[in-house]
Amino acid sequence: MPHSVSNASTGLQAVILCGPGSSFPTFTSNPDENPKALLPIANRPMVWYPIDLCYRTGVSKITLVCPPSAAKAMKAAMGTNPHLTGLPMPRPEIVCPADLTQTTGTAEILRLPEIRNLITGDFIVLPCDLVCEFGAEQLLQAWMVKAASATDLLGSKGFSNGSRSRHSGGIGVWYETKNNVTVKGEETDFVATTALPQSATMPPKGSILANVSRVVYTMPTDALNDRMEDRKALALRHGLLRANPRIRMLTTHRDAHIYIFPRWVLDFIEANDRFESIDHGILQGRHRR
Repeated sequence: MPHSVSNASTGLQAVILCGPGSSFPTFTSNPDENPKALLPIANRPMVWYPIDLCYRTGVSKITLVCPPSAAKAMKAAMGTNPHLTGLPMPRPEIVCPADLTQTTGTAEILRLPEIRNLITGDFIVLPCDLVCEFGAEQLLQAWMVKAASATDLLGSKGFSNGSRSRHSGGIGVWYETKNNVTVKGEETDFVATTALPQSATMPPKGSILANVSRVVYTMPTDALNDRMEDRKALALRHGLLRANPRIRMLTTHRDAHIYIFPRWVLDFIEANDRFESIDHGILQGRHRR
């Protein structure tokens, strides 16, 4: 029988997006009958890896989000695949919003009423193709230390009453693409960051806090190049430069689509229905305010 989760609960819930994406077009020509989330990776369904990451991090309230057209295949796999039937209790829940299609953007997904209703607190958004040696515990620790208070993010002492406030921030992951194994033609993002206030204490050994920065602007590198070609210059808002006089610009990183958000982000998405995606919609819009 599946065993129950023994890790201490984090109080977070996870939303794993099980759409087709654009990374595996050769293998997902029929995403309804053969969802990308079920592609075998080392003899395990791809979606098993982000689910396992959640359990190891202490997140046991897990929701798999897929279009209604792929529900039959997903539910069949959850009931028959030994790697999925052997998952700890509580088992992941499959949610198939009526208006969700294979091309719905990530921000649009979080705007759907079925998703808004199931998210009751701070939450993690993960892709179904997250297969990597990723220290989620370190990310969670960094979020709790750096992003869980507007005092750290905004330098203001009036937002928090000693507990996590409605003004708490989120955290995401961008990774360096120029490493020992270079993928030809790999997409990258332009990311502008600024340093967070330094802590008075040294971070614990193995912490990623030293690598955490505040993102003030991001967009796909290809889109940036097109804009620069049209304008013959790199155009940045004066207000952004006034607020952040020391900006570090990165062009070889890529958004991993891993986010931890406070519940109020759903209200921000609901109030800004022009945003279609998290990475190039919400993150840009949030920094224009």
